[in-house]
Amino acid sequence: MGDLMEAMQALRDELAGFDGEVTLGIDAHRGEDGRWSWRLASGPASHSLRWALGHGVAQRKDAASPVLGSAAGGDWSEAAIADALGQLDAVFGPPGFDSGARATVFREVAADVGEEGLTRVLELLQRGQASEEPDLERARHGLARLLERGPSGSREGARILGRLVGRHGLDRVLDWVGTRWRFGT
Repeated sequence: MGDLMEAMQALRDELAGFDGEVTLGIDAHRGEDGRWSWRLASGPASHSLRWALGHGVAQRKDAASPVLGSAAGGDWSEAAIADALGQLDAVFGPPGFDSGARATVFREVAADVGEEGLTRVLELLQRGQASEEPDLERARHGLARLLERGPSGSREGARILGRLVGRHGLDRVLDWVGTRWRFGT
C-alpha cells in the first residue's frame, strides 16, 4: 500500500492547481502470504480510483471510489474491499466479455427493481421459488439466467449478492460492479 500512497502523493503535488477529476488505474495483487497490495497500473487496470481535484488540493472522492470505500458505515479496510471484489468475481467471473455482460444485466435489473426489490428477488433465487409479482418475476428470471452461467451458479450467486448488498448496500455494490466490469471488459 505504501507504493500506491507515495504515487498518489506525487500525483497530488504534480496536479496542484488543477480543477477536475482524475482517474487512476490500479491493480490488486495477492501475495503468497495472502495479503493484498495495490499498485498503479501501467496499462489496462482491474480497478480504478477517481479523485475530484480542485482549489489546488486533491481530495479522495469517496462516494465514487469503489476501491477505497467511504468512512460512512461498513468495513472499508483494504482486506474487506478486496474480499468483496473477490466475491463479485465468484459471481460474474473475472473481467472479460462474458462476465461484463453478466454484470451489465445485474446493473439493469437492480436499476429496475431497486434495493428492496433486488433483495426479494435474491431471496427467491436462493429458495428456488418464483414470484407472483410480474416485475419481480421478470427480474428473477433475468438474474437466474445470468447467475446460472456464472462461476457460482444461481443459488450460490444469489446468496453472495444478497450478502454483499445487505452488508454494503446496493449503491456501493453497483459502484464496485460498474468499475470492475466497466464497458463490458
